[in-house]
Amino acid sequence: MAYPGTISNEHQAMAQIRQRYPEIRQGHNGGYEILLQLQMGALYISLYFPKQFPSAPPSIFVASPVEHALIGENFKINYPEEKIWTSRTPLLAVIQNIHSAFMKDPPRIKPPQQEDLPNFTEILRKNPMPVEDEEDMRDVIYTRVQKAINLTEERDKLLNEVIEKTEFILSKKAEIDKIVNENRSKISEIDELTKQFGRLVNESQQISVRVDQQGVVEDLKRKETAVNQELQDLRKQFMDGEITADKYIHKSKKLMIQSKYMRLIQAK
Repeated sequence: MAYPGTISNEHQAMAQIRQRYPEIRQGHNGGYEILLQLQMGALYISLYFPKQFPSAPPSIFVASPVEHALIGENFKINYPEEKIWTSRTPLLAVIQNIHSAFMKDPPRIKPPQQEDLPNFTEILRKNPMPVEDEEDMRDVIYTRVQKAINLTEERDKLLNEVIEKTEFILSKKAEIDKIVNENRSKISEIDELTKQFGRLVNESQQISVRVDQQGVVEDLKRKETAVNQELQDLRKQFMDGEITADKYIHKSKKLMIQSKYMRLIQAK
């Protein structure tokens, strides 16, 4: 799919990308590393421009060992626009499409794979130790192979630790998202109570016009005193363990709204 607009050079393309993705760092071999924020966390993609750019498409890789439908060999991203690239294809749109694809289907950490053991002939060719007989040769091979196995096991151990830490972070993120959603419902509840309070104020203003103001103030003072006393009794019940925290919060909210409402009416 071709897009309107022509990218004249590498610097112009990067300037457009930096407006949307400001966290860009210089990568290896003259490339750029662009930070994408995903649900799984931060992921860098590496961008390399060919000499023929913009006539030829850039190469894009992921900078971490992850798996995804768009990621091929050597962690290269096979983006659809690469096959039909023209000088009018906006690189920013390509990056945004990759970002969107990763958001919809997050990349997965690539599990460690058991590599083939080193070639014995290659080991002997690079071996600086003198080999006196066949038994020495077996010892050399065993030592080098055992070292390679130990290094592989150490690598697998480190990768497993990274996977465990990543899974732990993702589980914590789910807990945080849950807390945020719970707080959103609390905020909605507070907004509704505020609206109710506003309606009560409007009603009270209309009533105060028709009723003797002094009598209303005295009545409100008595009711305010009663509400404050009820608040004190409720607080004592909570401190004595007679009621739960949820019940105390629920009742005290209503009483505090009534008390504030009465003070407002008196001020009017």
